[in-house]
Amino acid sequence: MELVALLKPILNTVTIVLKTQKCLNTLRGGKVGQVNYDKEQYTYSDSAETESTKKARLDLNDLLKRAKDQQRSDKKNNLVILSAVVAVIGVVVLILNL
Repeated sequence: MELVALLKPILNTVTIVLKTQKCLNTLRGGKVGQVNYDKEQYTYSDSAETESTKKARLDLNDLLKRAKDQQRSDKKNNLVILSAVVAVIGVVVLILNL
């Protein structure tokens, strides 16, 4: 009975770590290091008027929005990694205190 009570916080911490890893994989698109690219970028188009010719000028607002989105994504990833590290440290401290 006492052993179960001692192992319960460790199991909870391991569960949190596993959930954080799953969340991190979800944020990264399921696979670590996978590069996403636009398939149409590498295909030939007969159309004389493509997307690049329609929008020849660079839209600064679009670039700023992309940069903010990337920063938000980076912050989320950092938070997930930090929480996983804290959980692992907690497990190590619990094990060392036993």
